[in-house]
Amino acid sequence: LLFADSHSCALLKEASIDVITKASTAFMKSPGCELLKESSPQLLCEIIEAQNRKPWSDNGEIENMSVSMLRSTLEGKGLDVDGTREMLVNRLNAS
Repeated sequence: LLFADSHSCALLKEASIDVITKASTAFMKSPGCELLKESSPQLLCEIIEAQNRKPWSDNGEIENMSVSMLRSTLEGKGLDVDGTREMLVNRLNAS
């Protein structure tokens, strides 16, 4: 997760967060959790946000779309597909 975040790899970051949220109890007991607390509290907040994000449905809630879905939608509109999740959401909202 730290690697994905530091290299702006949105898909890898999303996949890492998905793994952590699915195994949150094990993650909380791992050394990785302590490392994240020390080095990037912001990422812990993103994990909590991801756990509370509603599954996306075709009702226009762009904020709940996965990174891969955001990229696919942007590509279909001929827009740039690179950037962080936040950048992709903002770009799609602006289109």
